[in-house]
Amino acid sequence: CTEGKKVVWASNTNGKNELVFQGDKQWYQRRVRGVLAERRKVVEAKDKEDAVLREKIRRKEGQSLAEMREKIQADEMKKIAEDRKRQKMLDQQARNEVPDKIKQDKANRAAKNNSTPAPAPVVQADPAPAAAPKDYDECRLQLRLPTGQPIINAFKADETLGDVVAFIGTNLAM
Repeated sequence: CTEGKKVVWASNTNGKNELVFQGDKQWYQRRVRGVLAERRKVVEAKDKEDAVLREKIRRKEGQSLAEMREKIQADEMKKIAEDRKRQKMLDQQARNEVPDKIKQDKANRAAKNNSTPAPAPVVQADPAPAAAPKDYDECRLQLRLPTGQPIINAFKADETLGDVVAFIGTNLAM
């Protein structure tokens, strides 16, 4: 069975030397399969390392994103707190100014009352200011005749009721 075949030493994938016949097809197939399996293992190991590295990067990015969100929320909370504090301070200032304003008004009134003789008692009027009386010098009258027809005329304030009756009499005769 070994006639015409040359015997050689060759190393297999495990690093062991074995005696094989050159041209032995089965040995060649084992050797190729071994080399391919070794390469697959190297590629799989590299893929695992890459996957671990990608996962680390993804986690780090997720953490940085979460930290940014927390920082933004913290900044917003600080702004809200500062706005509330500023509003409280403004409200307190307004409350503190009211008694001072009242004291100043009392002092102004007292000074005004002392400079004028015998002030009249202050009477609270209606909240609506009284309108200045208007000077009306004309009156418009609308009369309805028995037929349902209206008669409209403007009369001066110094005209008498007799003038109105005379106007009606002239319009009824028409």
